[in-house]
Amino acid sequence: MKYPEDFINKVIQGDCLRVMKEMPDKCVDLVLTDPPYGISFMGKDWDKALPDKKIWAECLRVLKPGSFAFVMSIPRADCLSRMIISLEDAGFRVDFSPIFWTYATGFPKAQNIGKAVDKRLGAEREVIGKQGRQNSNMAREWWYGRL
Repeated sequence: MKYPEDFINKVIQGDCLRVMKEMPDKCVDLVLTDPPYGISFMGKDWDKALPDKKIWAECLRVLKPGSFAFVMSIPRADCLSRMIISLEDAGFRVDFSPIFWTYATGFPKAQNIGKAVDKRLGAEREVIGKQGRQNSNMAREWWYGRL
């Protein structure tokens, strides 16, 4: 790869460590990444571990002086602290205030323990009733009706 023709205004798909090794020092203005969090999300192998320190060291090498790396993480203390330590070990300064992205969509965070235990044990339960979507706005209507 030639710099800058092969890198400017391009989306490069490939192993990040291999691609960055082909890049010259101090040629990137911003690193924006959403790496694995090390929580085995949905039991997937790709999320079993945090990125290796070698990847963060390569990110730091290609970043221009004074540039930023925006690294996504989850707010769980164990995951966030391991991510911060990994970045610090590679040489990044992580003393800036975090930027929080708050949103109300995506995967639910909780698990129905009763269903999980039943599934694991092979148990079945008789459904004796269901609440449909028609009642989903009742609380909101009651609350706003009182204002």
